[in-house]
Amino acid sequence: MPYLFFDFPEFSRAINQNGVTIFVSGFLLTLSLYHFLLYFQHKDKSYIYYSSYTFLIFLYIFFRAEHFFLSDIFEGYHDLLWTSTIPLQWVFYIIYMLFIQTYLELEKNLPQWNKIVKVIELSYLLILVSLLLHFFLTRDSSLLTGAHHYFFIPSFILFCLVSIILFFKIDSILKYYVITGSFFYILFGVIAFLVSNQGVYGGLLFFYFAIFLENIFFALGLGAKQKKILRDRNTAQEAIIKEHHINIQLQQDIKNRLDEEVAKKSKEILELTKRNEKEHRRKLAAEFSKRTLDLRMKALHTQMNPHFLFNSLNSIKHFIIKNKKEDAAYFLSKLSRLLRKILDNTQQKEISLQEELDIMQLYLEVENLRLNKAIKMTQIIAENIDSHQIKLPPLVLQPFIENAIWHGLALKKGEKSIQITITKLKRSIQINIEDNGIGREKAAIKKAAKLVEKEATGIELTRQRLEAYTEHLSQPVSILFKNQNEDAIDKGTCVTLEIPMLFNE
Repeated sequence: MPYLFFDFPEFSRAINQNGVTIFVSGFLLTLSLYHFLLYFQHKDKSYIYYSSYTFLIFLYIFFRAEHFFLSDIFEGYHDLLWTSTIPLQWVFYIIYMLFIQTYLELEKNLPQWNKIVKVIELSYLLILVSLLLHFFLTRDSSLLTGAHHYFFIPSFILFCLVSIILFFKIDSILKYYVITGSFFYILFGVIAFLVSNQGVYGGLLFFYFAIFLENIFFALGLGAKQKKILRDRNTAQEAIIKEHHINIQLQQDIKNRLDEEVAKKSKEILELTKRNEKEHRRKLAAEFSKRTLDLRMKALHTQMNPHFLFNSLNSIKHFIIKNKKEDAAYFLSKLSRLLRKILDNTQQKEISLQEELDIMQLYLEVENLRLNKAIKMTQIIAENIDSHQIKLPPLVLQPFIENAIWHGLALKKGEKSIQITITKLKRSIQINIEDNGIGREKAAIKKAAKLVEKEATGIELTRQRLEAYTEHLSQPVSILFKNQNEDAIDKGTCVTLEIPMLFNE
């Protein structure tokens, strides 16, 4: 935040003769060029704002330093250059505010103050344009000079003091670089002003010292910010890799157990088939068929929707690239919890209806993180149903929820919802899964046009699992798809599952 109040020709000449002005100017120009190049490497607006800020301070010193070694080149334009220092100072103060906004991420850390800063920036810019128009029309700089001394400088100092106080609320070590740099600038700027008003030579030196200290801390702060970004990114990547290795190990353990179980059962079957009793062979074949179906179900669990896992890991990668470490960590936590629940249920033949609904809720939360939390799901359970007592094979509802999301809701604009309604019939329970998506007809059209993915085979496998689970009951399993409104093809889809059950009368 360069100061305006220094104009001592004798002392200025002495400073320039000793190379102080050249040193400070070279320092600023070097910082400007270096951070300009860093912007193309990191694509962080903080670098381009800081590069512009230091370059404009360099121009400010160049225009104002009467005995600067380059000033002889522009000797005929000295008055014009001197007049331009006031609007130049307005501009780099505005750029300073933009730098602080992006560097400290005020939109996230201090959203209300960020809005006020935007209004102040726009107001300064409009006032400057109005003052410049008046100057060019009248060639009278008194209004521009008066507004600068008695409005802009006091109001900007007040803005800086309020900002420094508010910055202490930010939960980041980066704030101390801005606070320290601004503090030293204000301190030595005030000293320069007081020394100048007392008629003592030395104000210019204090001014240069203020600029030097402020920009040292700002440059260090930019380096610390980039170091923090890289450290957080590496931490998130390490967490993802660690979780990925854990999941791979879990899958491998389950696969090994399944291989052992299949080998054991195959050996039993070979031994039993040697017996000649036809009835026994029939029962054995039935048992083997059921066991094979169970193993297929478990195999499905261990490989649940690789496409879903692939997209989920891509979503985490996207969050990391965009430096949204909190979103990546939250998504990873939800996904890990879902995978662990699925793996925990791999060895279970059945789970409670309540556990199934809880897993579906968690599954929707994971999908919602990829869809910006666009879908709401409600569960309505009849009063005469104890969801903790009713048993089902694990993950029988997942294929229907997945189809509702990706074939109906993901392609729809506006409000999106899924409603699960569970009622008790005389010898079965009825589960209705209703969505307000685009409907089956439109989904079929988009599928034919290759605008949606090929429908998963999970629904047919779910039907087979339910039939095997209820084969000892006389009533068959029923799965029915229909539009919620038969007169309109875009009012969503309703899937009705009727699953036979034994109830205690």
